Amino acid sequence: MAAKYSTDKMDVGIALASTWGTAADFTSAGDLLRVSNLSLTCAFGEFTPRDIGFDNLIQEIIRLQMDCSITLTSDLVYDQAWLMLLFAFLGTSTASPSENNVGEGDYNHVGSLQTDTGKYVTLGWTIETDEAVEVPGAMPQSIAIQSGVNGVGTFQCTLLCDRLVSPASVENSVADIEALSYPTYEAAVYGDTNHYLRIADHSTGTALDSGDNMEELSWQFSLNRPLQTRFTSRGANSRYTAQPRQLGRMDGNLSFLLPQLDSSDVPGIVDFLGQQQKMAEIFFDGTQIASGDNRSCKFQFPLLEQIQRPDGIDIPGANQFIEQGLTYRMLAPTVAAAGMAGILTYMNADVVGTRDATWVGA
Repeated sequence: MAAKYSTDKMDVGIALASTWGTAADFTSAGDLLRVSNLSLTCAFGEFTPRDIGFDNLIQEIIRLQMDCSITLTSDLVYDQAWLMLLFAFLGTSTASPSENNVGEGDYNHVGSLQTDTGKYVTLGWTIETDEAVEVPGAMPQSIAIQSGVNGVGTFQCTLLCDRLVSPASVENSVADIEALSYPTYEAAVYGDTNHYLRIADHSTGTALDSGDNMEELSWQFSLNRPLQTRFTSRGANSRYTAQPRQLGRMDGNLSFLLPQLDSSDVPGIVDFLGQQQKMAEIFFDGTQIASGDNRSCKFQFPLLEQIQRPDGIDIPGANQFIEQGLTYRMLAPTVAAAGMAGILTYMNADVVGTRDATWVGA
């Protein structure tokens, strides 16, 4: 079964779960998740009898395990619950957020990619306010964030789920989900004053600064953690899936589109052939929180290496530019890059908003 839900007729609740397969209670720690698309894929494995006597026909379906996954897309909006999914994938966020300016409500949330399987959440949603369905355990296995100048980007996440629960058996009812409220909507418009993508040669001595700002049209990054559901017996009155295990190494890519080929900005061919390692940072912000800092998102990538060369060359005098796209693979440094203390995996997220509670905890 595959289904795409129209989000103008539904509300999506989310909460951090503490036990795989047991739904978290939205009434104590739930948030509403703004999404533009939610796609559910759910199917049972099937067994066909090997014995003779069925006249070469299938007379019944013998169901085995349930395989379930969800892909959802959200606008890049400050203070919204897509950040729970981001930090759940990373595996950590500030356990006790503090204000950058005391008394102003500008709380700082920081999380670096961890080497384990990350955190998991409970998702539940209403269908035209008539009924609710639920996924007790959902673990993010891939994320992708993209944006472009003078636009609002998107966050996309795919989650591996333990099972789909029918409306009659959900932990969180329609009333529980509708009792939640959305935070104020403020879109993260990229390309305003002081927004930037910075990139420079990897260094342990010189941090990125305004001299490393890159003129780019758009950027995107993605990370993937390959997961597999495990089914076990437990002597209980319902089937059980153990927490998913990781099948292999995580991988991540960062790419951006330049307005023209210009070796003074990025000596791409030399970098590509010489395996020059880089470090990068993306930053954008919104309105001020009281008299404190602005709402903001910063993503740091301590070690990158170019894995792909674009096609095309710039022809002088042709009155046009070839837009150059560059793609880098994320790597894990053995020594922290300058200005990125303690970041020894692929990336770090640093977010300022009005939420005073942790997103997923340490």
